[in-house]
Amino acid sequence: GSADDQLSATAENNDGDHFFISPTSADFVNIFNQIGNIIFVSSVAPPPAPTKGTLIVITHVINDNGGPGAAANFTMGFSSAVNPSLSSWSGAESPGVSISLDAGAYAISQSAGFPNYSETDGYGCSGTIAAGDVISCTVTNDDIPPPPPPPPDIIIGPWEESTTTPP
Repeated sequence: GSADDQLSATAENNDGDHFFISPTSADFVNIFNQIGNIIFVSSVAPPPAPTKGTLIVITHVINDNGGPGAAANFTMGFSSAVNPSLSSWSGAESPGVSISLDAGAYAISQSAGFPNYSETDGYGCSGTIAAGDVISCTVTNDDIPPPPPPPPDIIIGPWEESTTTPP
């Protein structure tokens, strides 16, 4: 047969019926050896390039001094960000809250929470994000120990006046 017969994408059985055949990877090797380059054309467009970055914010609470706080008691937000998908949200322990934002500078802020907690912002809680970046940030809120109780009143006295004079 001709080259067209060898590379046909349809087949005919003994009854004269035509049907589509799907070549296997071995078939592609044979076809390549016969004609050289094989070009695959797809009708599916590639996905668009990302235009936003993703920031994952974890609010971690440490209650090692008797504090009652939980992550959801702390209100999180941004002191700066470009078009964030959330501007304010309740804190969440891991896996946290995922926020998309446009490329540019950003900084996480915490606007409300329990009193007597110290806040520490981890790496990634401020900086610059690019389109396609995924950055994690952990804000830790640790309860502050209560102050020690005051010492008991110490009573000194009664004082007596000295009748001796120094030499």
